[in-house]
Amino acid sequence: MRPQQIGRLSIPTAKGFEVREIDKIECLESDKHLTHVYLEDKEVITSIMMLRYFEDELKGHPFERVHNQTLVNLCKIKEYSRQQDLLILCSSKRVSISREKGKKVLKFLKSSLEEEEKTTDMRDKVGSLIVQGGQAQHQILPLKKGLQLVGRKSQLKPCDVMIETEDKVMSRNHFYIDSRENEYGDYESFIFIKEPVKTLLNQLPLEPGQEYPLTNRSVIRAGETDIVFVALASLEEEK
Repeated sequence: MRPQQIGRLSIPTAKGFEVREIDKIECLESDKHLTHVYLEDKEVITSIMMLRYFEDELKGHPFERVHNQTLVNLCKIKEYSRQQDLLILCSSKRVSISREKGKKVLKFLKSSLEEEEKTTDMRDKVGSLIVQGGQAQHQILPLKKGLQLVGRKSQLKPCDVMIETEDKVMSRNHFYIDSRENEYGDYESFIFIKEPVKTLLNQLPLEPGQEYPLTNRSVIRAGETDIVFVALASLEEEK
């Protein structure tokens, strides 16, 4: 669960002050003796104060200086690319990040995930699907016991586990995961497809109507999107 941000920030400008909700601010960037404040609705306010002023004002809120010139609201991170040393925020704004600060960001995201896991009903949960790369933002989607239909998010054709993506190769009803109890009381998960849609499991194509066992960290490619299956036992060990 991401920390709740309560309060408003007064932003000094050349004409006076602008006041905005703190949880609407994505990041702040230094421009010599000025600071540009970027909001989630893509509004930009230019302040006459330096970045250090805002760093002090925002203490106690989840803002981190990810670069010498940039202060980011960690709750507004949509994606983090280690390879490019890049953050993508909710508005799709791209922000450079230093390698050292990247470790802090990952620690924060992991802590947020752990809090989300604690608030999830664990009675029916058998694992998670982690969506990464492709045309989809980073998502962590819970898997429940029984048969779950997974596909591209749609209001007209909703499925059990909906992935938010621009990947048009992914079907709205793409594949099934069946998690069932074995003779020892443990849950095993299997993937299968009903139609000949583009689906790979650990780089091997799936045949319609045939079940394939899922192991921890199995990589599923649905359309052009990679999805990692994480078993519940693995999630608990990581905690």
